[in-house]
Amino acid sequence: MVAHAMAASHAALTAAAEAFARAELAGNDGSHSFDHVARVRASALALARQEGLAEAEVEVAELAALLHDVKVQTQRSWFRVVVAAWL
Repeated sequence: MVAHAMAASHAALTAAAEAFARAELAGNDGSHSFDHVARVRASALALARQEGLAEAEVEVAELAALLHDVKVQTQRSWFRVVVAAWL
């Protein structure tokens, strides 16, 4: 039961992260579009599983891949504010 709830929670968080990244990256050139993020996500998941990481670590790798190109303006605090607001 707990594992099912955690999986559902991760699925919801991942869906929200994907929607957030899509919105933040809309209009970027191909090198930093959501298509790029999708490729990074697939690579991160493949590598994490190949390395035998625990499922929680795989989930962190997936979220990191989804959010890695969210625009960080000149001040790093902007990233914390935008992502914190999203979370």
